[in-house]
Amino acid sequence: MKPTTAKSIEPTGGSGFCRCAFYESAAAASRASCSPFLMPTFVTIVVAVALVALTGCQPEKATTDTRTSIIIEQSTNSELEAFFAHPRDVNQELMSPGRETSWMHFITLHQEGPKLLVSDAFSIPDQSSGLTLDLPPGDYHVWVKGIDYGFERRLSRIRYCRETEPLRIGNRIGDMSTDSASTGVCDLSRLLRCCGGNRSQIKRLVNQQVSELGCFGVVRLDHASFPVFGSGFGDGVYPVYELLSHDRRVGIEIEFIAAAAEYPKRLYHAAMQERIYRSRRP
Repeated sequence: MKPTTAKSIEPTGGSGFCRCAFYESAAAASRASCSPFLMPTFVTIVVAVALVALTGCQPEKATTDTRTSIIIEQSTNSELEAFFAHPRDVNQELMSPGRETSWMHFITLHQEGPKLLVSDAFSIPDQSSGLTLDLPPGDYHVWVKGIDYGFERRLSRIRYCRETEPLRIGNRIGDMSTDSASTGVCDLSRLLRCCGGNRSQIKRLVNQQVSELGCFGVVRLDHASFPVFGSGFGDGVYPVYELLSHDRRVGIEIEFIAAAAEYPKRLYHAAMQERIYRSRRP
């Protein structure tokens, strides 16, 4: 699997389960509102200092050094963007089981520490509600698969791994649970350096950004950036498997929906009701 070349991705509007959205951090938005074209430079500096004091965080600095950068590249893979941004077709029947996609590259990150946290995105940085795993520092690629059920599309699995071949799925090493239908995967050492190590500040800023994301996106803090994903069919407990290369752990895979899974009966009625509602809209 070879990732595509990085380009910037602008936020997109609209609504729906799988809207493709990449939002800048609250700190970056605050800086934009304090443009020197709108107020004197002195006032701009005063406001910026006040914002840093209130949030305890500064925006992430861009760098091209892959040894120290947080985000090495973010993919603009048209296949990935098109799949999750594709509008629901009210004229298409709900297929069950659905069709799973091939792996689509999302982002490449540099992991600094030896610990990876997989958790309900709204619980980060609370380790007690997540799964903390051992992975060696290095550059990791994040890959995504989705399932097309015709009328509806869902995210089915995530891979976080080194660019190493051959790659195979190993043992189930734990489970992660979410009651917010969202999952975050982050470098724990970088995360705990954010906001001066103030966990309540970290959680507040993470929650603020996650609440603005759609099916997937990136949370950006002063010392850490990490991907967040919608968790398959929503709340639940999901298995996490180790990825091995020559019997050495080089990543993990989270399975939200099995490849041949039927569409859940508990959600079928609601999906059909929405299908009828959308078909009647002008």
